[in-house]
Amino acid sequence: MDLMPDLVSRYRLLSRSFGALGETARAEELERKATALDLEPEGTRDPSPDEALELAVANTQAGELAMGRGDLDLAEHSYLQAAERDGGDGAELERARAYALLRLGDLNQGRGDKAGALDLYRAALSSRRALINSPGMDPRLGQEIAGASNRVADMLAELGQLAEAVEQYVETVQEARRSFSRWREHPALAREVSFAYQRVGDLHLLAGRHLLALVYYNIGQDLAQTLLTAHPERDDLASDLSVSANRLGELFLNMEQWDRALGYLEGSVEAVHRLLMQDPGRVDLARDWTVSVNRLGDLLARRGEREQALEQYLRTVEQARPLVDAQPHRDALAHELSYAYQRMGDICLEQGDPMQAYAHHAEALEISERLYLTFPGRTDLCLNLTVIHNRVGDAHAQLGDPEGCFQSYGQAVDLARPVLEAEPHRVDLGRELAYALQRSGDQHHRNSGLVFRFVNKCRSSRQAPSMMKI
Repeated sequence: MDLMPDLVSRYRLLSRSFGALGETARAEELERKATALDLEPEGTRDPSPDEALELAVANTQAGELAMGRGDLDLAEHSYLQAAERDGGDGAELERARAYALLRLGDLNQGRGDKAGALDLYRAALSSRRALINSPGMDPRLGQEIAGASNRVADMLAELGQLAEAVEQYVETVQEARRSFSRWREHPALAREVSFAYQRVGDLHLLAGRHLLALVYYNIGQDLAQTLLTAHPERDDLASDLSVSANRLGELFLNMEQWDRALGYLEGSVEAVHRLLMQDPGRVDLARDWTVSVNRLGDLLARRGEREQALEQYLRTVEQARPLVDAQPHRDALAHELSYAYQRMGDICLEQGDPMQAYAHHAEALEISERLYLTFPGRTDLCLNLTVIHNRVGDAHAQLGDPEGCFQSYGQAVDLARPVLEAEPHRVDLGRELAYALQRSGDQHHRNSGLVFRFVNKCRSSRQAPSMMKI
């Protein structure tokens, strides 16, 4: 039985979506179209190819507006409408549907349904690949295929399937080269290829393979630099280059090559700051800048320059706090703000000031709890919240409050344990769980095996799957 609404109803639903988003003019325009169709003898017919494309594109636009405003339910409704398969099979319509599938995958990922997100990303990739021989194919489709391929690889990595993730990133690069012999001349496609190289570098860094990470980061950065040289007016390409420099800075930070790390991180901070001064309201640029500033703070802290590190974390707070207060659903920026507060608290603990540490950690806790409530099931957010509960427990310990200690470490355990049972490859979360159990002094029999297992897991964390080379 077909439960799809008729054509008039679809336009009316779309009109209401735009109305709910405050887009009054667009809502009225769509309502007028619905009224006109309702007067036609065949107003309940299926949409024509042109109408199907108009509905798909408009629903996608409504979804983007809803995502930007944090209305995830309306976003999901809009993308589901855009992804419906009826009213024709033209190439542009299929591209609009594939984009809607990709965004539905993003929503599933945000809700912690990684398997569901992976299925949707694969469906979007398959849909786009089916158009590879369509008339008038252009590099725009190549970028869309590469973007979906990278999303599939990202999700495989999130699921702990590291070798499969690398294979998928390899496929991103190889497919771009196969399909478009002059792919370097097309910025959107070349960006995705650069991202693929850099994400392989991320996986090598995660596995402790620093020299291999350096190789892939350098290839990605060279591509980013080439693109920016060819298109110096593109601020997105300038931002890409700064993010690449930040990755290299983080790598050298892990290698304890302080001077090289400092050069890359300072360069990244300065480059994004110039862009941010031109458009202070850009949340994406603010996020890129705070990432680099936080890593610069980490470098200074590891070198023992605590006061200078605190200054960097405070810069993040001053930049990010107003934006996060105004748009609390901006998870990436909110995470960097929470991290800055956490690190300020950590340094205060090291300086023997548990009261000030507790105040900073409380700020971090409030932000991270709100994020985790908004995006339940996100393992990265679970990890952040677990870390902060452990740090709050440390502050209680310095304050001589055993009850507060036990409560905070217990909350860390309650958060981490069920996630680890579902995702046992998350060594970082296992390390925090082991820490919480050990610090709380909970020697109950049901936990003893868990501590032993994850302590051993932490010790063997560098034994990562072998990686393919691009």
